[in-house]
Amino acid sequence: MLFNRLFSFIAVASLAAPILAAPLPTPGELEIEHGPFELEIECEKHKAEIELEIKPFKLLGLPIPVEVEIEVEIEGKLAKLLCSTLGLDKRDGPSRSMAASVLDAQSKLDELKPKIQEAMVGPLGSIEKKVGTLMWEVHDGVDALNVEINLFVGAGRDVVYGNPSGGAQLTDMELAKIISTYLLHIAQLEDTVQHVSGYKFTSAQLKIRQDLLSMKKTLGTISPEVLSGAANMMSMALSMGHGVMA
Repeated sequence: MLFNRLFSFIAVASLAAPILAAPLPTPGELEIEHGPFELEIECEKHKAEIELEIKPFKLLGLPIPVEVEIEVEIEGKLAKLLCSTLGLDKRDGPSRSMAASVLDAQSKLDELKPKIQEAMVGPLGSIEKKVGTLMWEVHDGVDALNVEINLFVGAGRDVVYGNPSGGAQLTDMELAKIISTYLLHIAQLEDTVQHVSGYKFTSAQLKIRQDLLSMKKTLGTISPEVLSGAANMMSMALSMGHGVMA
């Protein structure tokens, strides 16, 4: 399937790793069962981003914690670190339909495409730097969409299939077409910048592909029919020589 065209660069051992980026040694098991939150912790000289599964504190009548205590192993010794939470982000339900989220991401991507095409013209010495910077902006958009799509897990059909234009709910195939069009634009960018190198560029490219892998898994959880439909539409479009479906 064409999804593999976008994802072949990496193999992700686990898409649900509890530690997303951790200079800290791997901590012991940390379980706070109160509902999904994402938070960033900073403990003196150590910094890490950790995803915790937390049920809504409101249901228990408890305040959202401003500090967490984590037990880690440092140089062979166990230590308990009292960490403040930074940028605590509660993941409530989605505020709009999935189609609206994807179309918004598509609009932002469309704004970046001509900038990337212009940067690819040169001069030669500036391509790597300019395209690398722009690809990080592409990553920001893909990452934001990935986070937003995660909010649709467990959401009602009226939310997932809501029509941004109003009227009847979208069908599986209508939603799949919106998603496949967005992913085909990403594939177009991959072709445009395929000869660019450099650490900044390849780092952004890797992040984008990781987000797309995560997005693929989430879409499969929300609606296997939409995921399958999007993959089939992408495959058909490319087999016919079209970069983007009309």
